[in-house]
Amino acid sequence: MTYAERAFLEDDPQGLYVVGAAYYLSQAELLPDYIHVVPREQADEFLDISAAMGYSPALTLIAYLQAQGLWEF
Repeated sequence: MTYAERAFLEDDPQGLYVVGAAYYLSQAELLPDYIHVVPREQADEFLDISAAMGYSPALTLIAYLQAQGLWEF
């Protein structure tokens, strides 16, 4: 919830990254079912904004998703 608050209310690059990455972790079944994730479109938008802010983990994740053919944003 802390990262979601930082993403939604503060446009914090780390919060945006964590919320965006959580979608992909949930798709890989690496998160418990009780953790709420945003829809893919919003997850991708959050990752894109975080990357645009220069947050290196977001840049790395996007590069990985592109290499896997999973980045459609």
